[in-house]
Amino acid sequence: MPLIHPLLAGTALVPDSLLRDENETVEPHVLAALTRSLGAATGIWTAILRHDPVNRWYTRLVLSGSVEVWLISWCPGQYTRAHDHGGAFGALSVIQGPVTEIACDADWRPRDWRQHERVASLTFDRNHIHKVGNSGTIPAATIHAYSPPELPMRYAPDAAEQAVEGFLLENALGGAATGDAAGALAVGGGRP
Repeated sequence: MPLIHPLLAGTALVPDSLLRDENETVEPHVLAALTRSLGAATGIWTAILRHDPVNRWYTRLVLSGSVEVWLISWCPGQYTRAHDHGGAFGALSVIQGPVTEIACDADWRPRDWRQHERVASLTFDRNHIHKVGNSGTIPAATIHAYSPPELPMRYAPDAAEQAVEGFLLENALGGAATGDAAGALAVGGGRP
């Protein structure tokens, strides 16, 4: 039986085709449409969202046989460790503030960074490795969807994570972290 957040139950925001128990992999463009649809439902996610300046906050919105969906908040300076998604396809939509993404190669080396502004939506394939967080000065929030659901994630080894953080400081933060971003580049970890 699928799990769905009580505020989403009874709405048409999550298509019935994604709420089945069957293990079907959902394509990235469908995941992106889902995260955009949920992101447009501001009355729902604003009632759920919390910003915790100490620990990155997140809650699962949906879990079925084919998809899992998370609402994640990012206070300034909060980041994941560099990670993959265990072979799952994924999508994310920025619903509040900007977030920064550092994309990594298969050997965990940082290769690129992007700032994703509010209403940006992106997809990624099964091999995508990245670090996501808030390098800005205002809180941010994102909605993420993955398929297949609940695959174990891998995290960058410590030495590789230090290289990713150095890349973030040098490139995305212009050489020095400011404000809450100083000394808080690897807040978080764990799922999602």
